[in-house]
Amino acid sequence: MERQQLALCLHCHTPGERARTTVQAALPAGGAVSGDADGFVRYLDDDFIHVRTGHNGPVHLLVPVTGHPFGPLVVTASRDDATVRLSARGTHEPVRVLLNDGEVPVSLAVHRVGRQWIVAVATAEGRLHRVDLDSGRPIGLPLRIDRSPGLRVATFDLGTLPCVSVQGDLYGLQLYDLVTGDQVGGQRRYHEAAAVCTVDGTVCVGGSDGIVRIWPTPHAADSIQVAGHQGARVLAVGPVRGPGARRALISVGEDHEIRCWDVRDGRELWRRGIPRPIPWQVPLLSCAAVGPLSPDRDVVVTGEHAGRVRVLVLHGGVPIQEQEFTVPGIVTAVTTGRLLDRDVVVVGTDTGRVICWDMTHGRMYAQSPQLATLAWSTALALSPDGRGRLIVGTDDGHVQEWSLPSCRPVGELRAVHRGAVQVLRFLGGQPFSGGNDHRIVAVDGTWERRLPQDVASLADDADSLLCGTGTGRVWRLTRTGEDWEITEALDTVASISAVALLPNGSAGLGEAVADVVVGTTDGLVQVRAGADGALRHRLRSLSDGPVAALVAVGWPAPGRRPRPLLLARSGTGVLEYWDLRERPGPRETGKPLRSPVPHCGREDGPVWLRALPEPEPGAGQSVYSLAVWDNHDRSHLAVHDVARGPLFDRPCFDYGPEPAFGDAAVLQYSGRTLFTVPTVDHGLFLLDRSTGCRVRLPVDGVREVTAVPVGRGDELLVVGASETRVVPFAPLILALDRQHGQGRTRARANARAPMVDPPPTHQHPTALPDIRFATVLPHTGLYAVAAGRRAAIVGVDDGAVHTVINLPSVCTALEAGPAGELAVGTRNGVILFD
Repeated sequence: MERQQLALCLHCHTPGERARTTVQAALPAGGAVSGDADGFVRYLDDDFIHVRTGHNGPVHLLVPVTGHPFGPLVVTASRDDATVRLSARGTHEPVRVLLNDGEVPVSLAVHRVGRQWIVAVATAEGRLHRVDLDSGRPIGLPLRIDRSPGLRVATFDLGTLPCVSVQGDLYGLQLYDLVTGDQVGGQRRYHEAAAVCTVDGTVCVGGSDGIVRIWPTPHAADSIQVAGHQGARVLAVGPVRGPGARRALISVGEDHEIRCWDVRDGRELWRRGIPRPIPWQVPLLSCAAVGPLSPDRDVVVTGEHAGRVRVLVLHGGVPIQEQEFTVPGIVTAVTTGRLLDRDVVVVGTDTGRVICWDMTHGRMYAQSPQLATLAWSTALALSPDGRGRLIVGTDDGHVQEWSLPSCRPVGELRAVHRGAVQVLRFLGGQPFSGGNDHRIVAVDGTWERRLPQDVASLADDADSLLCGTGTGRVWRLTRTGEDWEITEALDTVASISAVALLPNGSAGLGEAVADVVVGTTDGLVQVRAGADGALRHRLRSLSDGPVAALVAVGWPAPGRRPRPLLLARSGTGVLEYWDLRERPGPRETGKPLRSPVPHCGREDGPVWLRALPEPEPGAGQSVYSLAVWDNHDRSHLAVHDVARGPLFDRPCFDYGPEPAFGDAAVLQYSGRTLFTVPTVDHGLFLLDRSTGCRVRLPVDGVREVTAVPVGRGDELLVVGASETRVVPFAPLILALDRQHGQGRTRARANARAPMVDPPPTHQHPTALPDIRFATVLPHTGLYAVAAGRRAAIVGVDDGAVHTVINLPSVCTALEAGPAGELAVGTRNGVILFD
């Protein structure tokens, strides 16, 4: 027997017949360790030791552990037996099984926290397990993470905080506390507010990305995000009576799970799986609803594509009873409510039939006959007064009223939306509907309102109605006198696309700190107090497109003080304005202004808004709209004075064959108005408004051009990608006058612009690499630059870096105020620096 065992060992390790290596890892002190297809681990160092792991299949994942009191260890995982195991080099044998839940591990990491060693394991089912290495016990509940083939985890210390990062294809990088499991950071992506509700005044939003967002206050800083149904759409959320007479939140997802949450801290109370056939990997749930029962119970209803409806009755937030029934066709919508003396579930189908289930007695209550015209039911709403008034919406935008339990239609079929009816809800006895045509409508036709996005969900909240949209925003519909008013319910963090600063007291407020105006990528314009960030005005672009440019000016008014106006240019080319002195406040949507064709959203080139002070002191500012486009082999700059119209006899300037590369600008020097256009290979073009002449400066990668006071006069500050120059104006003006004297005006458009390269007064390298934004801080002798997540304050004369600022998010806009304030727009909001 001993000879047979020895022969077996000799046969396994005979050169040429050794098992195939499946994974390798380096050792800190040199050498390597590899996992083989036979489930063994080999240490490839001087000892050449084989360690048995106990896997019934190849070793696919491997992490060596050094510095442990028990000596060198190795954590391994195999996809074949779906286990994670710990083995010791000293004994050549496995120590314990760390994870054996039947979930296929796809990535793992090991980290030391004090005296404890923690193993982080990500599985193909989208769960992150944290296991104590020495005891094999789990640390907390598994975390819901990304579910993607390329999932990777890593562990490290972020300062004093032990962290685990999860990198996936769906949600990007997410960061968690390794010990507590709390999410401490990560990327944010757009989502749809697929379901909304309130729990004791706390707004809860279930997203199409599977994230449940809890808002105890309207401010984003107080919100909580939990990975409720990672990778799966949230079908319904609703309040229930939780344990200990507390209110809790129920969420239902397409991942066939029902989860209960404590809204105070986002802690999961319990979860329950919904059965589904094993071979099916796609979601089988089509809809869900959460509602109250009488006297102290709640219900969760789920509908499936196969026609099955499951009813889960809760008491004290705990499941106590299940019911199940089947309807003919596909279940497309469900709702719950009170009908006469019983609790019912109403089901809509793909044929338009209506089925009513009696939950009180557990039997079918009523069914409508087969309709002559098939219609896909997309939304249901049952009147809360118990009289059986049912509103049904279809995918073609029609709404039909039914009477229960007779299951007969009442009145005519009405066309309410120009697309599918997404949701229906009763408020104050009146039904409201939301559709994918961006409208929320009173079904009786007395009121309607257009929103910036599609309506995705509705929920009643006391005397108001919450409306979730296709971009994750939540609006509130409330009754004000004889009319309905709609306002944004949550102050969500938006990605900033443009920023401007209002001069002190320009809106009649008189604060010492300038107000900040931000434009977002989804068409919103917000005016915030510079002192504390409080939201003063919530405005909206007419086009609902991204806000491409913002400028706040004092609009010239002959014989009167300039009016404070806010002008915006949307990504679609719409130019609009708001009067900030209107009482009680500026209107929500801007008033459009007429623009010439080159400034109306052409795809050939961008459009900018620039402001210049009027020649007379205190007369306000002029606003110029600048647009560039290519016309065959020539490039043109179109200039439009917003107040006075296109420039007389010179609506367009020809500056050569080079396309623009950077931002066009307008500046003044000695009573002249000059325009600048940076290009790729031909430097910076300087165009004179009065004569149409042009010259070039040999500067590439220009980010900002402006006039700055130097000594007794102004000089030209040119901030480039690699260097900054301060150039005297005199040689440039002399070259423009020489051109004008030689007759090289617009009539000779093909004349080559002369190159002027005066010696700079000051020259220094840029403070940051790859500068994207730059702006001058007035009256300070400083300018600011930004690149990625960093910004710097730099001296104009000497190039000295006064301050380097690490931003919490990537910079998307940069603007300076008249008193030296600096507003930095980022992907996650705006920051104001003094």
